[in-house]
Amino acid sequence: MTAAYNAEAAVIGSILIQPELFAEASARLRGEDFQHPLCREAFEAAWELCCDGKAIDPLTVLNVMGDTAANREGLLALAQGVPSTANFSSYVGIVVEQRQRRTAATAARQLAEALEPEFDIGESLPMQECAAMAGQLLQAFEGREQQEAIGVADLFADFDDRQSRPAEFFTAGIGSLDKRVHISGGHFIIVAGRPSSGKTAFTLQVALHMAARHRVIYFSLETSPAALFDRAVACYAGVPLENIKQRKLTTQERATVDRAREAMSCLGLHMVSAAGWSVAQIRAKAVSMKADVIFVDYLGLIRPSGGTSRYEAVTQISIDLHTAAQSTGIAIVALSQLNRTGIGMAALRESGQVEQDADAIIMLSQPDENDPKSREVRVEKNKDGEVGAFNIAFMGEIQRFGAIDPHHTPPLPPASQADFEEIGADDGPW
Repeated sequence: MTAAYNAEAAVIGSILIQPELFAEASARLRGEDFQHPLCREAFEAAWELCCDGKAIDPLTVLNVMGDTAANREGLLALAQGVPSTANFSSYVGIVVEQRQRRTAATAARQLAEALEPEFDIGESLPMQECAAMAGQLLQAFEGREQQEAIGVADLFADFDDRQSRPAEFFTAGIGSLDKRVHISGGHFIIVAGRPSSGKTAFTLQVALHMAARHRVIYFSLETSPAALFDRAVACYAGVPLENIKQRKLTTQERATVDRAREAMSCLGLHMVSAAGWSVAQIRAKAVSMKADVIFVDYLGLIRPSGGTSRYEAVTQISIDLHTAAQSTGIAIVALSQLNRTGIGMAALRESGQVEQDADAIIMLSQPDENDPKSREVRVEKNKDGEVGAFNIAFMGEIQRFGAIDPHHTPPLPPASQADFEEIGADDGPW
């Protein structure tokens, strides 16, 4: 057997022995990186299980692949042939390198053929296209992983390229928030609040707005997609949630929902029931669905990958979410509960690591307990801007945040940037 196959076999065998290793493998590898059919099928089976929130072990992988004698014998051989799972990172590195070599070899052959002189000079590829192919050849050596070091000249080239294009952010659709917090790919954002403060409604509204231009996935670890969608319809169409729940929509409300249907159907919003999922499973599903932004409701319900205490578990979850955002370029917005006794970021439950990892922390509260519509949005941490607070109204009946003026209801649909641009007189300077 070749060294390439030995490394692929060691990667799959290690995953079968220690399924938690799949998280590292999924961050660096894809099914097409495996040359050997058995290894490729086993990895893709593990990926499918991870995306579906199911356990990875030899039996579940075999079930996805097909329970045949050849597959049973093949997986058993892979598991028994692992020299040591302690060297798993090295095995993955070898598979990555072999993939880079194959990609580079293919690009080199194509470039060589393109540069070959033709009798009819008109059939030869322009040198500009050949130069582009040469660039693809160089990219093959870089692979998917980020370069370890970038020189100043290259950094300036990237700087000039970025400055030549308009800045692009994932806007929340609430003007007062968008002026302060600029969400980009790879950012890790926390939306925190005490129970019943409106965190889910707030993030659903933001997700609806973002989904007008981007691919958005809302992972719920405690609420069914059907229940979430009921709230989304109430927000988007501006009809009472209670009437939706009780299935007592009036004729006029039903007509309003029907008018909203066409616009909502065009949104790039997907909802995933992720009860009991780990960060690795959420990450794998987001990558497989090519998400631009994901929402996780909520952080405290994610299944930890390690840690003996709750503090250690939440610390690891925070680190894993931060790493997932940076490694995939996907913006991650995670909801978090607040302790009733804490103040500010100290109220974040169970781990100070969340405060350290987040690019921005947005806190939602009800400043006037006698006014059910009263809400304050406070930016407690903001790596790319200023902190501060503004007031906003929560219309709980229709699950929508909008202007302070109780007589003003933003027009349908809230996926339009202008709908929430003006929040009201109380939304003043910092």
